[in-house]
Amino acid sequence: MRILGHEAVGTVEVVGSGVKTVKAGDRVLVSCVSVCGTCRYCREGHAGQCLGGGGWILGYKIDGTQAEYVRVPFADASTYPLPDGASDEDILMLADILPTCACRKPRPRYATRRYSLIRPPTRACFWTR
Repeated sequence: MRILGHEAVGTVEVVGSGVKTVKAGDRVLVSCVSVCGTCRYCREGHAGQCLGGGGWILGYKIDGTQAEYVRVPFADASTYPLPDGASDEDILMLADILPTCACRKPRPRYATRRYSLIRPPTRACFWTR
């Protein structure tokens, strides 16, 4: 039986030796889709088709995020740093939306920009009530 959950907002406690861009104490959004960041699909911005071991991992292939501590595969490519002063509640709704639409790190591009008439350097955010 697996622990469920596939996205999260939290503080990094410990990082493995292979992690280069995330450090203990960082507040991050954990992507619902893990990406290796190096395969053809990840490089082209199609993270859902990751060939390097990523994809829908959390809560499916390994224990998920509804736990006290979570192991995040490919942490360098599958987490997003949070801005100072942003509360977990402010970021929570982005935990599925932002990573799903992000095409690349370290400068994520958004699906709304990629599949619409919005072009760089324009940035767009949409709120619904």
